[in-house]
Amino acid sequence: MKDRGCLFWACIGCGGITVFAIIIVIVLGVFAKRSFDRVIEAYTADEAIEIPVLQLTDEQAEAMAQRHQALHDGLTSGNGKTYILTADDLNNWIMEEEDLGLVGNLYVYIEGELITADASIPLDGLLGLTDRYLNGKIEFTFDYRHGALQVYTKEIFVNEELLPEKFLELMRWNLAEDLNADPEFEEWMNNVELIEVRDGKIYLTVKSAGTPEE
Repeated sequence: MKDRGCLFWACIGCGGITVFAIIIVIVLGVFAKRSFDRVIEAYTADEAIEIPVLQLTDEQAEAMAQRHQALHDGLTSGNGKTYILTADDLNNWIMEEEDLGLVGNLYVYIEGELITADASIPLDGLLGLTDRYLNGKIEFTFDYRHGALQVYTKEIFVNEELLPEKFLELMRWNLAEDLNADPEFEEWMNNVELIEVRDGKIYLTVKSAGTPEE
């Protein structure tokens, strides 16, 4: 499914990676000079937490593959239809993209209008750390405007504690900015009329063939 996979949920996966990379840099880097041991104790753990892995029966996997193919075909032909994606679609992408190494480290949920992710990121080799993990939950806001994705961090919880606002303020830029600047991604998204996250699902509406570009 990699050739068929919509770059849309690649953005969500990359968003999760980006946020945790930022947390690592800011929390363990910027403040390490002042209180390294205290920061390590507060924001990391010596054990990973259990992160779910998507489990599909053969029938479910085949049905999902058919839905993804239908989306791909709809985007290619410009059929004007609306397709519904769930958190399972995002987690299936995580499983397929083995190179990212996120299986068992990141699991995505869609709650109302929020995309969230549970994560347990190993920190081996970072700032000399061994056997330390960054365990947390990220809440994203998601929007699609004028042909571009808008993905922002809403809240981040580390070890079940809300990350301080002064950290969050440094992280609130569009996580999809680089993707939006990619010509291949831009061409793909030109075939999309609307993307909405609501009622725990993602609704993607394809432009009808011949719809003028904005």
